[in-house]
Amino acid sequence: MIPIKTPVRIKNIRNILNNKTVQNAKWMIAEQLVQMVISVILGVLTARYLGPSNYGIINYCSAYVIFFSTVCTLGLEGVIIKEMVNDRDEEGIITGTGIVMRLAASLLSIASILVILLITDPGNTLVLKVAFLQSLVMAFKAFEIIDYWFQSYLKSKYVAILKSISYFLVAIYKIYILAAGKSVEWFAFSTSLDFLLIAVMILIAYCAKGGKRLGFSMKTAVRLIKQSYHFILSGIIITVYTQMDKIMIRHMMNETYVGLYSAALTICNYWILVPAAIINSARPTIMEYKKDGNEEMYLKRIKQLYAVLIWAGIAVSLVISLLSRFIINILYDEQYAPASASLAIAIWYTTFSTLGTARGIWLVCEDKNRYVKNCVIWGAVLNVALNYAFIPVWGINGAAAATLITQIFNALIAPLFYRDIRVHTKYIAQAFLLKGVK
Repeated sequence: MIPIKTPVRIKNIRNILNNKTVQNAKWMIAEQLVQMVISVILGVLTARYLGPSNYGIINYCSAYVIFFSTVCTLGLEGVIIKEMVNDRDEEGIITGTGIVMRLAASLLSIASILVILLITDPGNTLVLKVAFLQSLVMAFKAFEIIDYWFQSYLKSKYVAILKSISYFLVAIYKIYILAAGKSVEWFAFSTSLDFLLIAVMILIAYCAKGGKRLGFSMKTAVRLIKQSYHFILSGIIITVYTQMDKIMIRHMMNETYVGLYSAALTICNYWILVPAAIINSARPTIMEYKKDGNEEMYLKRIKQLYAVLIWAGIAVSLVISLLSRFIINILYDEQYAPASASLAIAIWYTTFSTLGTARGIWLVCEDKNRYVKNCVIWGAVLNVALNYAFIPVWGINGAAAATLITQIFNALIAPLFYRDIRVHTKYIAQAFLLKGVK
């Protein structure tokens, strides 16, 4: 019998599918899909139960929490993974130092949110309670640093499983409070509960999988801050123009419109979970190629990542945009119908947003972190100006348009202002045209 040879192309496909990076990405994407499915189902039920007004309060307070959560991350994600990859002997100190830094930032941020709301919403005890319960998430998210350790070893399988367990447990909690008809404060605590469970479980997993003893080093903390402060500033500015729209809608219109607008953005954010998982999985491999001096594979992997983000984003955005009214009617009810036009506009910003996130990998590898804040400062100014001009005329649809224009500007146009990073826009164009990705 003559042996049947496996075609080269099939072998190549098998090799790609068995690649550690791809296997790692599968687990991360699977975990995000689990989260997305659970979030869609329970998020819709919650929005229907609370109604646009109370749902608006939840999202108005979350705008402040998200803003300060960005501060609390301290821009450490890419920096810490790079540090771990470069110095495995010190990974326990790096991990422990990152956790301590983020815990300290979280406590200051929680206090800051409460002070701001006491000034801007005096006497509104409901808003204060909801904000406090939501802000606890920042302290629990400090333990995400351990997740970066798993990512650096391409072992996201374990974290993905643990996060999925947490989502199911919190789902049970949400089903209970929906069935029991609990108040809005109970819903505000649900996200914090989710990250509390994740923090406990991944800490146990870290110890079980042989993670080195955690420690703290002031010298390491200073070194991390020196590398990440550009990302801290850029993160703050990015959050200004991703969350300022909700705050401006609340004060220029009312919380009901915040609820409608948030319903549209929530659907967009469900999709963003998938490209975020792809980015997180690709990061260690891209950094390894850069560390090893393999420039050809380094640039190829970057362009491949961009190509996936661009074409997947276009496909999903087109479908959701065309079916926006149907999606809103199915997921929510008639009281949320005005959100369909905002969804059709806002979904397109997700592709440019994820490209901006992926750009952070390239900037870290090229030691050009300082340009992150430069790009997003332009975006923040543009976004606030556009919201101020558009919201009085087009309402929440104007806010969606302002977000889309800002993200396009930040991803494609802002880098052109600076010679050292101008080539990045060229990489995105090549990825769009599928040049240099094979």
